[in-house]
Amino acid sequence: MDFFISYKTVDKQLAGRVAQYLHGNGHDFFLAHDDLEITPDFERDIKNRIDNCTALLAIVTPNFEGAAYPNQEVGYAMKADKPIIPLWFPGVQSDKLGFLSRVNAIHATEGNLFQSVSKAVDWAEASLRENFVRPADGGPVQETIDRFLELRQEPYYRVLVRPQGMYILFEANAENDTWLKANKPRLFDLLDARTTESGIEFTYPGSYRAEVNWTGTVCFGQAVPRIDGVMLEAFVGIIAQIVEYSKRIFGKYGWNAQQHGLLIVEFKIGHSHGQTLKTGNPSEINGRDTTNLEAVKAEIAVPFETPTEAILEKILLKVCRGFGFGMLESNAKSWVKLSLNQNPYLGLGGG
Repeated sequence: MDFFISYKTVDKQLAGRVAQYLHGNGHDFFLAHDDLEITPDFERDIKNRIDNCTALLAIVTPNFEGAAYPNQEVGYAMKADKPIIPLWFPGVQSDKLGFLSRVNAIHATEGNLFQSVSKAVDWAEASLRENFVRPADGGPVQETIDRFLELRQEPYYRVLVRPQGMYILFEANAENDTWLKANKPRLFDLLDARTTESGIEFTYPGSYRAEVNWTGTVCFGQAVPRIDGVMLEAFVGIIAQIVEYSKRIFGKYGWNAQQHGLLIVEFKIGHSHGQTLKTGNPSEINGRDTTNLEAVKAEIAVPFETPTEAILEKILLKVCRGFGFGMLESNAKSWVKLSLNQNPYLGLGGG
């Protein structure tokens, strides 16, 4: 997640410690004394940072009272409907804090700062869940999951597998719910399942979401902490499990090629701008190129009987082009094989 840290300049060392804790847990932050360039447009930059943050984290010490810019930042964040999480230190007089005095706060000290920042992150996660609103018209499932993950303001993987022809594949009933849950991929083991009008929704607080609906569409999304980065082996394994789960569903309920046409597989890396493609193995790929695309996308349409490994190879070739380099087909085959063999959890045949 991306936090805007609001504080009085005299408390910059304390704010710096908060930033270190956030960074150590894979979160981004904006710290004015390090990140803000004083120009005629610096106020516009501050507003832009607040507009694009996940939450505002206020370092509320006695110095905060009457501080012009920190209080204006809080007011602007309220107007922008951003979660506001105050870290409230001893000696603060609430009647001098304006709007902030009515916001629930985390009572912090320099001694329990790490625990307080961890609690603030949990609050931000909870706020994202509470503020997420499904599109009123339902809409494509991938748009729902994208919207959910976009709130975090960090990179994410999103996989969609669906039949080309969108027809009812199974009825939404208790028997089918039981089967879909029993045959879910290992990737869903920690996710909570909930039956919906059109299928099943799988969720995990703040950072994972998946849906299966009656057309046979399967969509999965996962936030990617910036500290981890975009990892080739990780997303290859994730795509593999979603494709295999989809194939189990189509095998169970029947695939009619004339009716359903081709199998559509789409992979997206959201908020990819500035990211490099990394691997867990020594390779010239690591740090080779940085993408300037806001989202790297790869979509293919293949016959249902296409081996999963072949699907992964085609997707990987397109992802690499999104990062500015062309991978040879033979290399894509090797990377897919390595990714699936290296970690059984991310391999084929989950469930």
